Amino acid sequence: MIAAGRNEISVWDIVTLQCVEVFAVKAGDEKTTGVMLEAYKALEAPSDTDILVNSFTNNESNFTENSVRTIASPFDCKFMITGGSDRKIRFWDTSRVENSGIVLGLDMDEPKPRYSTNTFENMKFHYEFTHFNRNQNQTNIGSQTTYPLIISADRDGVIKVVS
Repeated sequence: MIAAGRNEISVWDIVTLQCVEVFAVKAGDEKTTGVMLEAYKALEAPSDTDILVNSFTNNESNFTENSVRTIASPFDCKFMITGGSDRKIRFWDTSRVENSGIVLGLDMDEPKPRYSTNTFENMKFHYEFTHFNRNQNQTNIGSQTTYPLIISADRDGVIKVVS
């Protein structure tokens, strides 16, 4: 799995060097989403010098505004939990993406996102769509999961426990 700076996670087959799945957060709706398949092709490996230079350089400026910063996905499990710079913790059901959701960080006036899956050239794209309409009043309904607890910490020292 690779967390990219485009608020997405890509899953790769390391034997064939092929991207097989993408989990992404998109603004808007399903009709406006396009896929650039070239972005999911394997690149040439960087030289040793490039690796050393980039490892010791602050590359925070290379991230887009909202990007995935951490992934927790236990081995041989059907879910993953991601956290990002948008200050949201997401639960992704990898076998049924429509069961996914934001477990921490959804604002009270923010509608719950929708989830869908599309397939392009043998790659599955799992999308979270967020669409905010300021003229429409919506009620958020809490969701429950069977997982006991999530702990989140921030740089300002705030620790959140969701159970």
